[in-house]
This record gives sequence, C-alpha cells and structure tokens, in this order.
Amino acid sequence: MSDCVLCKTPFSQPLLIIKNDRRKYHVCPQCHLIQVEKSYYPLEDQARNRYLQHKDDAGSNGHRQHLWKAVSPSSPYINAKDECLDYGCGPVPVLSHILNQEASARCDNYDPYFGFTIPEKKQYDHVFCLETAEHFFNPMAEFENIYTRLRQGGYLTLMTERYTDLSFFGEWYYKRDFTHVVFFHEQTLLYLEKKFQFERVFDDTKRVTIFKKEIK
Repeated sequence: MSDCVLCKTPFSQPLLIIKNDRRKYHVCPQCHLIQVEKSYYPLEDQARNRYLQHKDDAGSNGHRQHLWKAVSPSSPYINAKDECLDYGCGPVPVLSHILNQEASARCDNYDPYFGFTIPEKKQYDHVFCLETAEHFFNPMAEFENIYTRLRQGGYLTLMTERYTDLSFFGEWYYKRDFTHVVFFHEQTLLYLEKKFQFERVFDDTKRVTIFKKEIK
C-alpha cells in the first residue's frame, strides 16, 4: 500500500471508488489530502495539451476576474517594486501583467510545461500558486521548492478549491478535470501551516489562502 504524496502517512483505508468515475482515489488519514491513484496520472503530453486548451481564455475578462479573487486579498501584502513569482503560470502568463498594472510589482513566471524557469536561487517577496496545486504530482517537493523561494516574511497566495467531506466529493465538478490529481481539505492546509511554520493571514474558507513565512 502506498503513502500520501504530501505527508507520507501510509494509507490505512482501501481505495475510494466512486460510481461512474473511472479513476480511483486515496484519502490520507492524517492530512486528509485526496490523491488520484497514480496509475491514473496523466502523461506529460496529455497534461500539456489540456493546459493548452486554456490558452484562448487567458487574458479574457472572465479569466482576469477569476485571478482577481486571489489578487484582491493579496493586495495588502504587496508593496510597489516587490518581486513576485507566478508558480504555474500556464502557456500565457496573465498574472504578471495584472500585478504590474495594479500594484507596480514585478513578477517572474514559472511553468515547466511551457519553458518558464526561475533564476537559480532567486527568492521572492510573494509567490502565487493559483489553480496549480491540484495538478502537483509531488506536492511536498513543490511546496518545499516554494518555501525556499520565499524570502523571510514573504507571502504565499494559494488558490485551489477545497473539498469539505467525502459525501460532497463524489459529485464535485473540480475532480472531473483529469489533470487534477490532488485535492485539498482544511486539514491539509493545517498540515502545511505546521510543516512550514506558516502564519495564515487570510482565508476565504473555500479557495484562497494566504500564508506568511516566519521571520527567523
């Protein structure tokens, strides 16, 4: 039996099987992360092609309004000329333009599927991970990378819709995207807080959470 891809707790329950869903899921008894059984993970080309389907929507009013759900509560934690990072920017980066226009902040882009890389050892005042974490094959490695990229006292804005209970999960639209392979719960966020000694400074209780990195 495999372990949780986030907290490494061994799975103690059998696979979660949902009617009319070809994929099967593991539920972590510790951090409550739900992960797709790894045999159902998409191949790299499949994932890239799926992300490219969003290309035509990038920059549309609807897409910008969706990003604004994360940018708006983050605004008090962004100063002019702050260095920001969009962690998982997709094929057409939009957030960097919004931050430059609205907050006079500079924003680098990172997405391994589309050739956006981060300068080696560079750190940031604010990292945005918007509708990206649900795609992480190895979320612990990704969050460790994000943590090292944050300056002391820096902020992480995490945007990923979370589930509340398993009875809700079976009908949840968010799991229908085959590139979504991990799903977060309030207990998952509490685990991340404790693991990285984050301070939670904002939470809309549904999708957007802002963490502050401890100053040591």
